Amino acid sequence: MTFKNDAELLQDIIEIFAEEFATILDIQVLMPALAFEPMSLNIIQHMTSNGGNILGISTDNGPLIIVNVKCQWTNSADDTRIFMVISSFMSRNAGLSVPRGLDDHFIHMNYASLDQDVFAGYGQENVKKLKSIQNKYDLTGVFKQLQPGYFKI
Repeated sequence: MTFKNDAELLQDIIEIFAEEFATILDIQVLMPALAFEPMSLNIIQHMTSNGGNILGISTDNGPLIIVNVKCQWTNSADDTRIFMVISSFMSRNAGLSVPRGLDDHFIHMNYASLDQDVFAGYGQENVKKLKSIQNKYDLTGVFKQLQPGYFKI
């Protein structure tokens, strides 16, 4: 999840994280973490300095914050409960950022869940450009086949 920099929203997200994960603290060997990664205007400007930004991020969006929820546990029997908490956490955050006009389309690929469309935030033109590059340099799909799982254009 990515949103525009806003101190009140950051505080609200921390409170939601604490509320949501409090419901599963009975799980043994649970290590939840919440990380905020700022993307300043200066960083965004540098991302576009060599011919554009394929991620669809621009300084027009203002400084951004990327939210990364990390969670480790040992018992697979707890998967469903933990995934439900993470999903609820993300939904509640979207419920705050969207009405405030603070949401952003960018989904960091390394932090996305498999059910998220990371390429949608890149914009149609950028996705089209990526596909044309793929078609030009990887006609037989070697890179798709050598990289199991993950997100594919």
